[in-house]
Amino acid sequence: APGKRLAVAGLVVLAGALSFGFAAPQLIPTALHHANEAVRGLDGLPLAEASFGSVPWQRMLWSMLGEPFAAAGSSRFIWPVLGLPLLAAGLAHKRLRDHGLFFAASAVLLGLFMVGPQSPVFPLYHHLPLGDAFRIPARIAFVYLLVVTILIAMGIDACQVFLQQRGWVRLAHGVAVFAALAVGVDVYLRTGQVYYHPSILDSPAAESWTGGSPLVPLSDEARSPEDYGRTFIEYPVTFRKQPKAGMMSGVFVLPDYEPAIPDSYHAYFRPEMPLWHGALSVLRGETERDPAQMKRLLDLMAVNRYTATAHDAKQADQFRALRRFAGGPLEYRTKRAIVVSSASALPRSYTVTCVRVAADRDAAIDLLLSTDFDPIRQAIVTGPGERSLAPLIASCTADDPEPIRAAPIRDYSTHEVGIDASCTAPCLLVLSDLHYPGWRVEVDEREQPLHAANGIFRGVLLDPGDHRVRFFFAPVSLRVGALLFVVAVLASLGVTYPRPRVGGMNRRPTNAPDWRQESVDGSRRDTK
Repeated sequence: APGKRLAVAGLVVLAGALSFGFAAPQLIPTALHHANEAVRGLDGLPLAEASFGSVPWQRMLWSMLGEPFAAAGSSRFIWPVLGLPLLAAGLAHKRLRDHGLFFAASAVLLGLFMVGPQSPVFPLYHHLPLGDAFRIPARIAFVYLLVVTILIAMGIDACQVFLQQRGWVRLAHGVAVFAALAVGVDVYLRTGQVYYHPSILDSPAAESWTGGSPLVPLSDEARSPEDYGRTFIEYPVTFRKQPKAGMMSGVFVLPDYEPAIPDSYHAYFRPEMPLWHGALSVLRGETERDPAQMKRLLDLMAVNRYTATAHDAKQADQFRALRRFAGGPLEYRTKRAIVVSSASALPRSYTVTCVRVAADRDAAIDLLLSTDFDPIRQAIVTGPGERSLAPLIASCTADDPEPIRAAPIRDYSTHEVGIDASCTAPCLLVLSDLHYPGWRVEVDEREQPLHAANGIFRGVLLDPGDHRVRFFFAPVSLRVGALLFVVAVLASLGVTYPRPRVGGMNRRPTNAPDWRQESVDGSRRDTK
């Protein structure tokens, strides 16, 4: 109403501020760390790359005629018979005409968005701030489905009102229930996402998404994290997109499919790929790394087991190739899978007395792959050579530096790693987990500087003796986000605190709206 718009605008700003506060514990670390450290970052993508996955306009038109989310072998008759008439009825709904026009316009706009560069909508969005960070226009289809669903619901309501006005109340309810079930079940059965259908999750088509035993054939011994080593899965050619096998199988696994994978892994494994989501193979020769270089990188990453599956006889020869690559004994074998050990893998955490210095991450990785680097006796620290590194740098001049010594992991979780380490001379403790903003380290309950070791891993300097080391994840951004969350909660409690009404609870204000509504038969009735 006039005179209230400024107050409403203030409430909108307050609601936005409260929403930001509620999301701050996740939003601030994501914006400050994760987005900047990911392989894509916030630099944006060119329009051609961002438009990947657009829907052809012919398919969009056909979708309105019965196949909006069609899957092979699914029903194809209910949607045209009921869906289109209900859409038309929703647009013709007299009481909700404005709503129908709004959602119809939204559906058209979303459809033009999904066709990508075939219309001006997506290119215009791409030029908005952060618009170039969005990829695959078809991903907005869930909003398109939402507005179409609302239009269908309005059509069902229009049919129900039409029948009730003629006195057919029971028939109106029956028609509404039948139409909702028929259209809903039809769209559900024809959705192309296999993980929406529990009945087919055991089929071969779903194996790449479920992490089932045919895809991750690890023995009980391989599943045990006692040595905290990693397992490499050589996926068959037919399964190019990796599932969350580590999470679903309880194993330290690589590779894995992650669209926002940290850029450090990208530089470590596949720097030649401009947009890499974690796909990795040691047998197909898909990277610029030769087999010897790839084996060294995996050894430094504590990959001590390799597994492969074969779904037909033509792929069985990869068993022999994987055994040659791993270079270790066979641990486990079935007709469709093998697990092979690696004799050259380094421990997950170890101490080393010989340290070399590299200027930056890329220089450190180049040095890792050079022929004069000895992973059994040396480690690399990124950054300027500090005075505290001098004894470790000097030890590299010896004819035979001391080999690395395993440091047992005391406890391991997603946010904290405890290690018992000992060394007879100044040493560097290396943990082959990612060096990432927010990770810190304590040695004997005193915080120490955290170094980037071997390009992308974590390291800390230790004096001679026995030590209890604790790596822990405590980013400042998370504490700031938690503080803003508490402020938002307190502010929302203050805003929503109930206040006593002036003049009693039952007094109707003079400017209150008319409580009478129009009934289905056109008469007026008091609904107060």
